[in-house]
Amino acid sequence: MMWYVGYGRVKPDIVTYGSLVQGSSMEGKCRQLSGTSVASPVVAGAVTLLASGVLHRGGIINPASMKQALMASARRLPGVNMFEQGHGKLDLVKAYQVLSKYKPQASLSPSYIDLTECQYMWPYCTQPLYHGAMPTIVNVTILNGMGVSGRIIEKPIWHPYTPQFGQHLNIAFTYSEVMLF
Repeated sequence: MMWYVGYGRVKPDIVTYGSLVQGSSMEGKCRQLSGTSVASPVVAGAVTLLASGVLHRGGIINPASMKQALMASARRLPGVNMFEQGHGKLDLVKAYQVLSKYKPQASLSPSYIDLTECQYMWPYCTQPLYHGAMPTIVNVTILNGMGVSGRIIEKPIWHPYTPQFGQHLNIAFTYSEVMLF
């Protein structure tokens, strides 16, 4: 069986507090709020705070590099798949550490593929890989922190992490040579 989740892109990018968050009511009192309408301002506030802490870095920090830092620094939640948590939960301190040392780069989302890592790699980890099986399609997104556009100059290359038969897999890549932010 082949699983398709959306377009296969990992979304959301990250998660944060969005359930039973204290907020203000129309009567000027406190009430509990939940949902993306709460989580989005939490991330917007985190981005503003992070940006103010790295103003001295100048033009190196841009929306794309901020997104990379938030995703690279997120803490993975146990027992939750990548399509429910993205790269994990917002970690403000770690994001600041990443941004304070940030060098313009391209990165991948997800940053690695381990089809044996359940629950995070669900549904991919539930699909057996063997000769003649239905193909497993994994969408990897290139994040470009260097500018609003970029170009892929060489075809991607498959490098198995461990020598446990990864070289026997038939891997194919399709990609656009031009990247737009």
